[in-house]
Amino acid sequence: MKFRQIFYIISLGFLLFGCSNDNSDDIETVDGNNTEPGQIEENESPAEDNSENDVNDELDTERFQTEDAQEIMQLEPGIYGEDNYDEDKVKEILAKLDSNLTGEEYYLQILALAADDYRDLYEQINQFDTSFDGPTEAPDGSGSEGTNASIEKEVNVAILLDASGSMEETLDGKTKMELAKEAIESFVSILPEQVNVSLQIYGNEGDGQAGDKEKSCNSTEVVYELAPYDESKFGEVLEGVKPGGQTPLAASISKAYDDIQNKAEEGAENIVYIVSDGLETCGGNPVEEAEKLNQSDMQAVVNIIGFDVDDEGQNELKKIADAGAGKYLTVKSQKEIEEFFNQEKRELDKAWLSWQSDNVDDYYAKEREKLNQVHDLKNKIYEKSDLEREKFFILSNYLLEELAFDKQIELHINQEIRKRYNAIQTFTRSKMSELNTEIRDKAKELRIEVRDRGEEGRE
Repeated sequence: MKFRQIFYIISLGFLLFGCSNDNSDDIETVDGNNTEPGQIEENESPAEDNSENDVNDELDTERFQTEDAQEIMQLEPGIYGEDNYDEDKVKEILAKLDSNLTGEEYYLQILALAADDYRDLYEQINQFDTSFDGPTEAPDGSGSEGTNASIEKEVNVAILLDASGSMEETLDGKTKMELAKEAIESFVSILPEQVNVSLQIYGNEGDGQAGDKEKSCNSTEVVYELAPYDESKFGEVLEGVKPGGQTPLAASISKAYDDIQNKAEEGAENIVYIVSDGLETCGGNPVEEAEKLNQSDMQAVVNIIGFDVDDEGQNELKKIADAGAGKYLTVKSQKEIEEFFNQEKRELDKAWLSWQSDNVDDYYAKEREKLNQVHDLKNKIYEKSDLEREKFFILSNYLLEELAFDKQIELHINQEIRKRYNAIQTFTRSKMSELNTEIRDKAKELRIEVRDRGEEGRE
């Protein structure tokens, strides 16, 4: 009996000893697990990056604390704004924000995350060009240089009048000289005011006799120097012209170059009208001189009016006109010479009317083009702000519906969203109205200027 008791005691001791060893092994595994302090087990995940938890501390919200539309439109976008927008990512970040933020702070966080970029559109508004180029070159040679700056191009008309003895001959009861004078005076009197006029006579000295040929061939004289037309002065000098001797036509054309060069501005349009009843009689080469004048820096156009000239004379005078890149016309009466000058004026009137019509139509077209550009720019801004507003509302609703935020917070956020939206829209509408007014006013001013110049040119 004693033996059995001893056996039971010994067995119980072994059992207790075994249980004690098993518990010791479990504690080591949990507490120590054979790792060094600070180390992480391979099967244990590292601590999660807390940068998104602290995102409300990292986002730059201060720059969005403005209600001024121009300041808003010059801000850089939010970190997920514009093309970088990722709604799920933004919602994920919003969900990790400090739940104690105010409605204003949540609103600024939304802007810092998702605000769009208006900088390029704002720059387009402020740099929009409302100006127009000046009108095209006018029939009198005036043109435009730069924007809204019309430049009057100088136009010079030089008249070379044959004062040789043959101009004493009569035609229709008057001398050729009298008929020529009347036609010339009628012509210059209807030229535009800005046109300069000169009158040179040639062959006015001598009497056509052999003894004074040299004197007559050397006689070329400017009796009215290049200047605006003065009816009294021009009429006085023209009245004093008397027929003389020879016809030094080549010398007269050569002298015309010097006369124009001494008075004309650089780049001026120079036109020469020669009124003659005969050929060169002093041995010169008028064809060569006409070509030289046309090809010179003066680039003068040489027109010839042949006054009662025979066939041989017509052929020679036409060659002179061709060499001077001008026109030739034969006239046999006062009526015909007046008709020539009147036709010149009608062509000028027609040119002015065409110029006026083309430029007025062009300004209407350019005005519409610029107004359409303004309209397109306005729509781009409206569309961007519409999309941004809807994006913000979705995020605001997410805070309320998904995160169970206070309704007052959502109301404040939505109020701020609308204020931002209205500020952008109001500024855009006002600025576009200003641009439209500028465009219309400038186009209208130019159309009036063109019409006035066209009417003046036709007077």
